[in-house]
Amino acid sequence: MKCPVCGDRLTGRIAQDQYFCRECCVEFGWRDGALAVWALDADGEPVPVAAPSAPREEVRRCAASGRA
Repeated sequence: MKCPVCGDRLTGRIAQDQYFCRECCVEFGWRDGALAVWALDADGEPVPVAAPSAPREEVRRCAASGRA
């Protein structure tokens, strides 16, 4: 599965129709037939972001923190 945010293939399935991208630290999946994307906050809680792309600054911060 390809990440809709960064396009990388470093994704893993975490639930039925729900995936996690190790490269940009987002969860994504399908809700009511539409793609939904969540960024993870500092506590690891999912925060909805606009699909199909998350803010690039958030992606850089996640990669720099070593949470990928």
